[in-house]
Amino acid sequence: MRKLSVIILIFTAMAACKKKEVQPTKRHVVIEKRIPEHVAEVTDEEKVKKEDIKVSEFTKKTETVSQKDGTSLDIVIFEMQNNSYIETTDGYTVSRNKDKVYEYMKLNDAGSLILSGVKARNEGRRSRYELKFLETHQKHLRNK
Repeated sequence: MRKLSVIILIFTAMAACKKKEVQPTKRHVVIEKRIPEHVAEVTDEEKVKKEDIKVSEFTKKTETVSQKDGTSLDIVIFEMQNNSYIETTDGYTVSRNKDKVYEYMKLNDAGSLILSGVKARNEGRRSRYELKFLETHQKHLRNK
């Protein structure tokens, strides 16, 4: 039943893209299933309703930026209608601090993204400290 739900979501998203005339070569589609907060788990028998599906367009671009110390960092920028996110090429959410240095982001107790204080580097250039830090942090973080 889960495969059927995913297929229904994909076809619904494809139909929404055609209706909005989204160019698949320039845009991507994010599909999110909205579930009431009091529901802890989705059952296989759950039926997908149109009002439960949120389709958002976003653009994605990759850039190489220079850090203050002269090192370079490859980033991916996701721009959506109301917000944008920046990640390393392997998926860790980053942002620039007041000194314009990219740092990894982490979630605080309230579920908001905050700077970690750990400078971001490309995957093959990370120190042992950074690798240990990243072991305990999830990729693709977003504000809750």
